[in-house]
Amino acid sequence: MSDQRLILPALSMTTTLLLTPMMAHAEPTLPGRASPESVTPDGPVNPRSGAPRNWEEPVHDDALYSQVMVDRLEYRSGSGSPDAWLWDAQGWWGNDRNRFVWKTEGEGPVSNGSPESTEFQALYSHLVAPFWSLQTGVRYDVNPDPDRAYGVLGMQGTAPGMIETDVALFASEEGDVSLRGEFEYDMRLTQRLILQPRVEINASLQDVPEYEREQGINSTEAGLRLRYELMREVAPYMGISHERDHDRNESTTSLVAGLRVWY
Repeated sequence: MSDQRLILPALSMTTTLLLTPMMAHAEPTLPGRASPESVTPDGPVNPRSGAPRNWEEPVHDDALYSQVMVDRLEYRSGSGSPDAWLWDAQGWWGNDRNRFVWKTEGEGPVSNGSPESTEFQALYSHLVAPFWSLQTGVRYDVNPDPDRAYGVLGMQGTAPGMIETDVALFASEEGDVSLRGEFEYDMRLTQRLILQPRVEINASLQDVPEYEREQGINSTEAGLRLRYELMREVAPYMGISHERDHDRNESTTSLVAGLRVWY
C-alpha cells in the first residue's frame, strides 16, 4: 500500500508536466470546426488567393460569351429646356481576357424625335488587371454636323469602393484631343431597390470651333437615380440630373424616368 501511495502521485505529476506545454500552445477549437493549423498550407502562399505559391494560377475560361446592357433608356423633363430622350448602351462578345466591345449613346428633343447627337464606338478590350480592361478602337459621331471619326484609348473597370469607371481619350481625324470620364456607384437599399449616383465629365485639350468647344472642361453631369429590379435583367428607374455646359455657361436640372435592361 505504501508503494502505491508513492507511485500514483508521481504518475500524476509526470502527466501534468508533459501535457502543460502542449495545452499552453494549443488554440481553442470550436466544436465541429477544424483548427487553423490543420487547414493552413505550409510554406509561402499566394498573397492574392491564399493558396500555396507553387499552385497554378486559376485557369481563365476561353469559352465565348456575350452581353448587351442598355444602362439608360431615358426621358427627361427640365425647366428652361425642351423635354428630351436619350439612350446609353453597350455590349461585348468574347472570353475572360479578350473581347469585342461596342458602345453607343445619343439624345434629342421629344418634339421632333430626331437625335441631336449620336455616337458609336467599336473597341478591342483586353483584361490587364483584375476588374480592369484596356480598350482601343474607333468612335464615329453622326450628329451634330460635321460627322467626325476618332481614335479611342480607354480603361474600363471597377475602382476601389466598387465604383464603376469608364475613362477614355479621343483623338479626332482633325487632331483634336478630348477626354471623358463616367463614374457610377450602386447603393443597394434592399435586394431590389438600388440608389445610383452618377457623374460624367467631358473635357477638351484645345478649342474646337466646329463643335463650339473651348479648351478645358466642356460639360459635367451629376445624377441620382433610384431603380427597382422587377427581375435582375429589367429595372425601371426615376431620379434627377443636373447638367452644366461650361462653354455656354448654362445649367439644366431635369427629372428623369427610364428603363435599365440587360441580357
